[in-house]
Amino acid sequence: MTDELLWPRLEAVIMGVVGEAALINRATRAQDVPGWNSHAMVEVILGTEEAFGFQMSSLDMESIDGVEALLAVVRRYTHEAVAR
Repeated sequence: MTDELLWPRLEAVIMGVVGEAALINRATRAQDVPGWNSHAMVEVILGTEEAFGFQMSSLDMESIDGVEALLAVVRRYTHEAVAR
């Protein structure tokens, strides 16, 4: 799945958690967004898993510090699913 297909879905998940007013792009880090705290991170991860139909490993969860890292995890899992 290409980024052009992944990004809108991922952006919707993030915006649903941190709020529509937040300016989110691929370079956004969690620490840059008011309200993107540890609780919000859990919600973003759960929402991402639900939206894309996979379950992250704890190592993947620990690696996520912002949007690009989250997108990289989604890319990997969706690529693996397509490859099977």
